[in-house]
Amino acid sequence: MFLVTKLRKSFLMRVCLTLAVVSLLWLHVGVFIYRGAEIDFEHRFNSSSVLLNHPNFSNIELAKPTNLTVPELMEKITIENNEQKIWNSNHIPWPPVNETEIWPKGIVITIQVHNRISYLRKLLRSLSQAAWIERALLIFSHNIYSEELNDIIQSIPFAAVMQIHFPYSTQLFPSTFPGDSPSDCPRDINKERAVAVGCSNAQTPDLYGHYREARYSQTKHHWWWKVNFIFGKIRALRHYDGPVIFMEEDHYVAEDFLHVLWLQQILLKGGSKCNFCNQAHILSLGSYPKYFNHREASNMVELLPWSSSKHNMGMAFNRSVWQNFQKCSEMFCSVDDYNWDWSLLHVAQKCLPSLFGEPANEKGKSKFILGALVLKAPRVFHIGECGVHHRKASCASDTSTLRKAETSLRSARKAETLFPTTLRTKNMLGTKAVRLKKGNGEMFSVSFKQIKDERYHDAITTLVTIVDANPTSKAGLSLLGYCCFQIQDFFNAASCYEQLYSLYSEQEEYKLYWAQSLYEAGLYGSSLKVCNQIVDPKLKGKVLKLEAAIRFAEDDLAAAMNTVNACFALSSTNDVDTLVNMGCIRFKEEDYSRALVKFQSAVHVSGFEPQLLYNVAVCHYKMKEYAPAIKSIADIIERGIRDHPELSVGMATEGLEVRSVGNTLALHKSALVEAFNLKAATEYQLKNFEGAKEALTDMPPRLESELDPVTLHNMALLTADANPSESFDKLQFLLLQQVTQMQQQLENPESRLTGAGPLVCPPETFANLLLLYCKYEYFDLAADLMAEHADLTYKHLSPYVFDFLEALITQQTSPEEAFAKFDALCVRYGETVRRTGTNLKEARRQQSSHAISAAGLAHEQAMETYLPVLMNQAKIYWDRENYVQVEKLFRQSAELCGDADVWRLNVAHTLFMQENKFREATSFYEPLVKQNYDNILDVSAVVLANLCVCYLVTSQNEEAEELLRKLEKEEEQKSLENPQSKFFHLSIVNLVIGTLYCSKGNYEFGISRVIKSLEPYHQKLGTDTWFYAKRCLMSLLENMAKQVVVVKDSILDDILQFLDSCQFYGREVQTILENPTAVNLNVSSARFTVTYEARIIKCLLLQIIRN
Repeated sequence: MFLVTKLRKSFLMRVCLTLAVVSLLWLHVGVFIYRGAEIDFEHRFNSSSVLLNHPNFSNIELAKPTNLTVPELMEKITIENNEQKIWNSNHIPWPPVNETEIWPKGIVITIQVHNRISYLRKLLRSLSQAAWIERALLIFSHNIYSEELNDIIQSIPFAAVMQIHFPYSTQLFPSTFPGDSPSDCPRDINKERAVAVGCSNAQTPDLYGHYREARYSQTKHHWWWKVNFIFGKIRALRHYDGPVIFMEEDHYVAEDFLHVLWLQQILLKGGSKCNFCNQAHILSLGSYPKYFNHREASNMVELLPWSSSKHNMGMAFNRSVWQNFQKCSEMFCSVDDYNWDWSLLHVAQKCLPSLFGEPANEKGKSKFILGALVLKAPRVFHIGECGVHHRKASCASDTSTLRKAETSLRSARKAETLFPTTLRTKNMLGTKAVRLKKGNGEMFSVSFKQIKDERYHDAITTLVTIVDANPTSKAGLSLLGYCCFQIQDFFNAASCYEQLYSLYSEQEEYKLYWAQSLYEAGLYGSSLKVCNQIVDPKLKGKVLKLEAAIRFAEDDLAAAMNTVNACFALSSTNDVDTLVNMGCIRFKEEDYSRALVKFQSAVHVSGFEPQLLYNVAVCHYKMKEYAPAIKSIADIIERGIRDHPELSVGMATEGLEVRSVGNTLALHKSALVEAFNLKAATEYQLKNFEGAKEALTDMPPRLESELDPVTLHNMALLTADANPSESFDKLQFLLLQQVTQMQQQLENPESRLTGAGPLVCPPETFANLLLLYCKYEYFDLAADLMAEHADLTYKHLSPYVFDFLEALITQQTSPEEAFAKFDALCVRYGETVRRTGTNLKEARRQQSSHAISAAGLAHEQAMETYLPVLMNQAKIYWDRENYVQVEKLFRQSAELCGDADVWRLNVAHTLFMQENKFREATSFYEPLVKQNYDNILDVSAVVLANLCVCYLVTSQNEEAEELLRKLEKEEEQKSLENPQSKFFHLSIVNLVIGTLYCSKGNYEFGISRVIKSLEPYHQKLGTDTWFYAKRCLMSLLENMAKQVVVVKDSILDDILQFLDSCQFYGREVQTILENPTAVNLNVSSARFTVTYEARIIKCLLLQIIRN
């Protein structure tokens, strides 16, 4: 009887726990919050020029300049530039004294430093982790002299270090050229006025009619001086002929960047059979791809025309290349552009062709192209989002690029694609050469077309160039703010509108757009403060709507309601924004019926709007009115497919290879992502789990890195049974994002007060992760998680879920205490079930359809709360095999939940396990099977197996045979429909029957059933089925060895043939299940396969036969 008991218990324990926990899992759905104001695109087209404020660096750590006087500072810089001291030379000599295969003579890295310490520290941290960094000489070229910077740089322990100082900086010339002189012309004065005033540079305005600003122009001067100094003045480099890498303080490197540069250097010298690589003049370690893909493109390099805006980061060249550039110094200095890289591009296209004997023709074209070997997967990254080229309202959370880079590198480490042995090359030098910058007017025409085509990223690239060249361009700033808003880069949008308002304070629309951008960025306090400063009566309605949205986001529903009522007073009752805002407030108050009325009114007024229709569907879902919810979802999907065929809806489910559509504006407006998530949630509640999974695969395809938190959360839940390890990873990742956001909020007082920040983790994630831990019996992990995140415990766990989890975890150390906690919960929620049941009966007596629907919903919710508690309380006795007490508990609860299928199923299991109440168990199993008889494969295989055993034990053999025939017919039909799928129902039933006979001593019939249960082997042989089959075989071998049983030779031949088949088909079938939380668990070893174990059992059987 041992084998039968163990078999049943294992399956039944799993069923009990699943019933207790899965019913508590939920999918995340949300409601759209209608924004208070829409940014007016038409208003952006204004070509006036105004003064641009300096970027806001208030939230980033800056180095403090020295307190030395200018003469003292000049003397100190002159001495240090002449001394050229190499720090760390005692223990890290440079050039290196010992030669190695890679960089035998060392490598030089120069870093141009301004004053942004935060970025510099990140760069140094990444450099310290790079391979071969000890063979590098790090040359830091400073814009300002700062003891704080000196302390950081001179304490670097991992490489040789040198510091040089730009001797023409604005720090050394604060009130005279090349700094800003009092006699200089103001930047925005026109030339006629400048001549009349008599300022010193009146005759030399720039291309756009503006006058020089030293703080910008010194960047270009510094770069040219630095390269000249390195190749011409540094004594330690007098005989150095290798490449010099050029970086800046806000760069970040991968650990293999020097390794990859060495491979590029080999290609440049004609190695690795690359017959075109010697056409390159520059090696580029960095670029600006939209997505990083180090997993697949880690060893790919392209020969491209050098582009100043794409290949200026982490570029490397040697002395001979520089000497050619140096011959064009006059052109470099005369280019009317303060950007050194754009000036260098002019040199490359206008001057270098003549030096190489390929002068430009009449159209300005030449056969000479400055070539660059460019990595497809960059090893140098630009992480500085706060600076001259990037204007943010806040730099505190400026880590997006760094996070993207680290995520991609982490993936590459896992895939072991860093440190490639060779590089794959592609010649792209024949592609169209990079065009030089155009004038502002022509640039705007390009921008308008890009915006019209909704190519906002391309437009931003164009506009940043314009704003950098002409920072006072009102049109440029205005368009840039609009584009940033459209791609949801709200910090940069807010910065643009803040500057525009500071310049044109009479146009309060800019202040409204500034406030809205702050709101979208999650800075609710700042947004409200700006709103309160808007006094234009024409904007009052929009301001009120935005204030309502802010109060709503802060969970101040009373204030939000008052503001929305004020909106009603200003506008008609049919104002769509106000109707939606009112609906959102009702939704958050969980008054779903009144919210539904408001949303339906908004749809009636505005017509078909996917986002509004989604709100309607969510309300139906919350009210458990699944039919109308599904209808609204279907309308959204149908319209999305018709209007946006490019989004590839449903193609992934059909098995077609599709590319990611990305997170485009069209996808956002279509509400398809939200609709498919809601469809998945609805199917999940209807127990159609396959339909729920299909809903997520029907969604427009995106890369996993592009998925929103809600979709990632729902995918984790729906794939938990098939791949629990990945589900845990996804949920833990989401939880980590929330913890990180909370830490940032603690550092930002405003965020801490307002709960600011975009949704990075659905609130259900914490509870669902805990419940999944408990489902797989990782109670210690659940307890640790609750203790580690006490704030989330009180914020995201309802009292019921908290009490339920606490009782579950207590069960592991003190079953008696856990039983008492479950009992208290049963009493509390049992009363709710009793009360709602009485209300339902009363509603049925009154024959009121509305009352019946409401009472039925309340009773169903009460049952969903009560049943998991009851089942887990009973499981305490179940684990002790005290089935009589389990039955007693169920009998006591029969009055409350006797009609629930879950209760009836577990009563049947309990009666079955007592082994003397098979007829009673049959009376509970049969109704459950017959109500799904036409779809019998939807019934759990364990239930069918136990019912067959009941039939056999009670001599109802005909019923058992009929059930087996029905199962066999259904599986054959399903196999024809889907040949790739595996169906284990019939196999498990036969296993149970075979195990039953083996436990009774009838091994001949029992073993034959077990063997039959696994035919055909390629479909039936699995981890679970093999586990129970081998137990029967091992029991037989044990009794044969003890000479307790004698088996016919024909049966032994069948067993040997069975084991041979298992060896053949079991090579890929694991014998142990993966631990979802295990790290470095090797389950791929041949010792953990069916083939290996089948050979062992065959060897044992042959030994017994011979003896």
